[in-house]
Amino acid sequence: MSHKIYPILAFLFLLSVAGVVNAQTTIYSENFNGSGHTFSLSTVRTIDGKATLPASDNSNHFSVDNIYAGGCGYGISGFCIRNIAATPDQPGPVTGAPQSKYMHLVGDAYASQTPPALNACINPAGDDRIQPRDRELYYFSEMANDISTLGKTGVQLTFYWLNAGSNENYAQLYYSTDGGSTWVLAKDQMYNQPTWKSETYPASPGVFDNLAQLRIGFRFVSVSKYNTVNPAPLQPSLAVDEILIAGNGGSVTPTITTTFNADASYCPGAQINVPFTSTGTFTAGNNYKVQLSDANGSFANPTDIGTLSSTGNSGTVNATIPAGAANGTGYKVRVVSTNPTVNGTPNANAFAIAPGQEIVVTRDPAGANNLCGGSITLSIPNTYTGISWTPGGQTSNSIVVTAAGDYSVSANGTGGCPAQSAVISISGADAPSANFTYSQPSGYLIEFTNTSENGVSYVWNFGSATTTSVNPTFTFPFDGEYPVKLVVTNECGTDSITIMVEVKKLLGMEDVKLFDEISLFPNPLVQDLQITLSTKEPVNAQIAVLDARGAQVYNENRHLNGTQTFPVPFKQLASGIYLVKINTPRGQASYRIIKN
Repeated sequence: MSHKIYPILAFLFLLSVAGVVNAQTTIYSENFNGSGHTFSLSTVRTIDGKATLPASDNSNHFSVDNIYAGGCGYGISGFCIRNIAATPDQPGPVTGAPQSKYMHLVGDAYASQTPPALNACINPAGDDRIQPRDRELYYFSEMANDISTLGKTGVQLTFYWLNAGSNENYAQLYYSTDGGSTWVLAKDQMYNQPTWKSETYPASPGVFDNLAQLRIGFRFVSVSKYNTVNPAPLQPSLAVDEILIAGNGGSVTPTITTTFNADASYCPGAQINVPFTSTGTFTAGNNYKVQLSDANGSFANPTDIGTLSSTGNSGTVNATIPAGAANGTGYKVRVVSTNPTVNGTPNANAFAIAPGQEIVVTRDPAGANNLCGGSITLSIPNTYTGISWTPGGQTSNSIVVTAAGDYSVSANGTGGCPAQSAVISISGADAPSANFTYSQPSGYLIEFTNTSENGVSYVWNFGSATTTSVNPTFTFPFDGEYPVKLVVTNECGTDSITIMVEVKKLLGMEDVKLFDEISLFPNPLVQDLQITLSTKEPVNAQIAVLDARGAQVYNENRHLNGTQTFPVPFKQLASGIYLVKINTPRGQASYRIIKN
């Protein structure tokens, strides 16, 4: 009976193991097929006391592309004496096989050969035909960002690689759990592998479990030993693809890291490419979107400015700075996803958006709009570039205007953003010229006709009153000559004229028939005035005295019947010209009196 139980238990165990394997969740993946990737190529690190070389070293560097064809590694007089073998096709499990993008070393010296070799190849340290002997070369590429395996067990790394080199030209696998400060050797002496091979690390899970930080890197070592000539290594050199880190323990919380390195400023409408990396699983229909913050870096109300449909863990989103973005210096972007919904980290460095604000044009003379027979200088700050005035096309920051017309300027302002001024209208108006005529239609009423030229505003002064009317009327108190002044103003200045206006009362019929007889004496006078008048019918009259300004200085009411003589007090009045007005229901009479 017991013999039958063991196979069943073994079967159940295998099912449980299969269940664990099937339940593994992708924590990180990179197949290099997107427009971007999650690796930093040819990074400078010091590992085991050896400094790795940057791409600028001009010996070898890491590259990501889909170049598989070989070429010439060394030639003399047009003859290639060392051929670089082609990179073998990828096996079926590699995404995009047989010739998808992959990460590989490439020798800088081979790029200048005919034909060039740009696939997976190495310009070795000990090749005395190209490099001197007794050299050590180290190259390194690593994940650009850490991942987390917290809560995960059975975490393993799988990848495909090849390297046909020797023990003097070999690759190594490293990992770091502290952000790249220190590195641990995971696999050494990766060489003599001319075709693609699948590799798994660690063979027994546990090393990568439950880590807050994890990143991997590949180092390539090329050395010249024993002062001997190292013949050309077996090519192709190191190539890596289809990197996957997976583990058990439930789904990985997806994350997105925005790796955009912003310029200092952008103009509205500018195109930007925003790279990102992500961890976790993103399902069909997912869109990665670039969101723009406000000018203070807040994403409380972000603006979507670009979209990429993808389920991959890396990529680049093409985005456009909105045309209506406000001026500001604290903008940031982030990448978010739709399936699942994840808000990525903002990019590290804030940037400015500098709209093409209206150019402020100053005028000399200040505020002048009229030429006034001269000229006006229009200027903008000398911080602008690409200046063009309209009309004329002048490119300096100031122009001298001598003709009337509409003027404007366009230029490049802050951050090189296009800017435009408002239209400035310049008039050719001349200086004002003041003049007027007048007429007397009745009584003491004078009508004035303004005949000035180029006037904009007017001020009339009649001595006792002023007005800003264009063509005013004015009633003077009595006969005489009155100085009337007209001041005319426009943007070119002011002009004035003073004319003596002769006023003589135009008598009506009521002045003649008002009284049978009337006399006012003495005139001129020093004391009081005596008035004698005769009327056939009784009448009520108002006697008023007005000074030269038209102000009433005396007033009385009288009942007149027959012939009467009565005084009007003048003794207390100052010297001057006065007007005595007598009003009755039948009419009015006015008389000028001089007080000495």
